[in-house]
Amino acid sequence: MNTAFRAPTAYEEFCTTAYRLLLECLSRPGTIVQLPSVEFLAVPTDLIAGSTTNPFCLAACMSLVDQESSMVLAAAGGWVAEHHPAAAWVHLRTNARRSAASDSAFACLWDVASLALLPSLSHGSLTFPERSATAFCAVDVLSESGTWELSGPGIQTTTALGISNVTSEQMGYIQASRSSFPLGVDVFLVDATGKCVGLPRSTRIVRSRTS
Repeated sequence: MNTAFRAPTAYEEFCTTAYRLLLECLSRPGTIVQLPSVEFLAVPTDLIAGSTTNPFCLAACMSLVDQESSMVLAAAGGWVAEHHPAAAWVHLRTNARRSAASDSAFACLWDVASLALLPSLSHGSLTFPERSATAFCAVDVLSESGTWELSGPGIQTTTALGISNVTSEQMGYIQASRSSFPLGVDVFLVDATGKCVGLPRSTRIVRSRTS
C-alpha cells in the first residue's frame, strides 16, 4: 500500500513554530521572541469595527485552539458576542467550542483596555489549577528594558520589560491575576511587529525602582 505524503499547510507550519516559541516564552518569562509571519492568514485589519487587529496576537492564540477547547474575544474593554463576525471568523478556522468567558480556555484581547476583563476569566481551582485560562493581549511595542521588573521561576534574578502605552492600572490587572498562585491566568503580550513575551501566573511583576 502506498502512503501519500501531504506537505503541511502554512497555517500548520505556523502553529508548530508558534507552539515551540510560546513554550519558550513561558519557561523563560520576560524573554521576547519573534513570531513568524502571519501573512498567509489574511486577517482583516478591521475584523472588529473601531479596533485595529493585531494579526500576530490573534494567530498565536488561534494556534493553541482546536475543537476540544474554547476561545473568546474582547475589544475596548468588553467581550465580543458569539454571533459577532469576528467570532465567526475565528470559529470557522479553529472549530473552537463556544462558551462563556468564565469557562473559556483561551482569550484574545484586542487591546490593553481589555486587560480589565482578566478577573472574569477562569483562574482554575486548588484541585485543578491547570484549568485556568490563558490570555493573549495585543500591545503596541515590547522591549527588554523599561518600567516593569519580573522575578520568579525561569528568571535567574530579575529581568526588565518595557510595554508602551500600558498604564499602571491596566498592568495591575495582570499583577492581580497571579496574586493567588497556583491559581491565576497565564498572559502573553504580543506587539504589532510580532514580538511576544510570556507572563506565567508564577511570575511576580513590580514597577522598577529606576522608572
